Amino acid sequence: MNEGDNTFTWICTRFDLLHKKREANGEIKVEIQTTDDLGTTNNQVPAEYFTKANLKELSKYGILVNPGYELLVSMYLTKVISMMHTESAQQKLGFSMTKGVMQFNAYSEGVFTTQNTFGTDKEYLAALNDLIRDSVPIQYVLSASMSAAVMTVLNLDHHMKLRSYSINMVGKSSTAKTLTSRLAASMWTNPDNEKIFKSMHSTSNALFKRLDGRFGVPMFLDEGKVASDINTEDFLISIANEREKDRLNPDSTMKATGTWNTIVVVTSEEHIHDKDASQNGGPAVRVHNAEYFSYTVDSSHADEIEEFANNNYGVLGRMFTDWLIAHRGKLKDNYEKMKDIMRKVTSDSPNDYTERVLKSYGLTYLTAKILCKLGVEIDCTGVAGIMQEQNEMISSEYNMSDNALNAIKNYTIDHMFDAK
Repeated sequence: MNEGDNTFTWICTRFDLLHKKREANGEIKVEIQTTDDLGTTNNQVPAEYFTKANLKELSKYGILVNPGYELLVSMYLTKVISMMHTESAQQKLGFSMTKGVMQFNAYSEGVFTTQNTFGTDKEYLAALNDLIRDSVPIQYVLSASMSAAVMTVLNLDHHMKLRSYSINMVGKSSTAKTLTSRLAASMWTNPDNEKIFKSMHSTSNALFKRLDGRFGVPMFLDEGKVASDINTEDFLISIANEREKDRLNPDSTMKATGTWNTIVVVTSEEHIHDKDASQNGGPAVRVHNAEYFSYTVDSSHADEIEEFANNNYGVLGRMFTDWLIAHRGKLKDNYEKMKDIMRKVTSDSPNDYTERVLKSYGLTYLTAKILCKLGVEIDCTGVAGIMQEQNEMISSEYNMSDNALNAIKNYTIDHMFDAK
């Protein structure tokens, strides 16, 4: 803009810088996004293309620079890129988008496997429905965990900014938490596959490596509270931040950090976080507590679930991801409708965090509806009721803390002149 006559000068084609990644060979690439009449395109561009000497290479991606402004544009771009976090460029597990084409690679590349002893999808679904029909808590865990896929599709296809979060299944060892978690994992692949189900008896670095590159595929971690080598509070914060903390290489250069977009389900006999604090601030959004449910009806029910999960897996995950890709065009509108429904469901217990948790509530409720379309018998009203109770708990404990703080303030004011 020339200040004298208030005229504008075109400098460069508009584009967005999305991610900076370090390839296995050490090369740095920047993912950019351009939009034209034909749609939106993402490309991986070598970082050196943003320097003045190589700026003309950007024309390969439809980006033009006004002659005479190369130095200004290159200085700005290299400065912005230098400030971006460097991510690892490991193979993604889950959804990806290339030139407007969405793919789910877990099955096509053999990372996840399927097995159906019932022969057909219809028979599989009938057997699954027999197992979950009398357990709304199981239906909730299935809906909440599988909503990781919905979240990533919305982010990739509709440029939403829905963030990862955790679900903490809390209860005694006899309540079938681990069994339910394995059943939910079996929707995707063999629950013995450590890419889907893992004990938290590990280091945080090892768990971050399992999270790295996971987009739309949930992760199930067992026995969270006994993982004494992990700072669970920091771990849960990192999950929500969707990347590891910055660390340095021995040569003082920045290490490539893992990134993800997922939902992590953690089972434990006690809360893996400071429950009082989690209901009273940002952690209320990062961790949803599924507290003290009895997931199975009796021991024979538990045995049936165990046999089913061990011998039948990957069927629903494949059906679900295929459906999402085929119907992703209307997904955002449906999500907003489901979020509005959950806003009404939680309207009797509002708190400062309700609007933020509604993002995940809407995902879970939409997923429950999609599962119903696929033939899974989900009590959507019951699942919504569980989320309503979660929000009521947040409101109750938030208000309790707020009231206690006000009481302290009032007491201090009333007695501030009592001291002699």
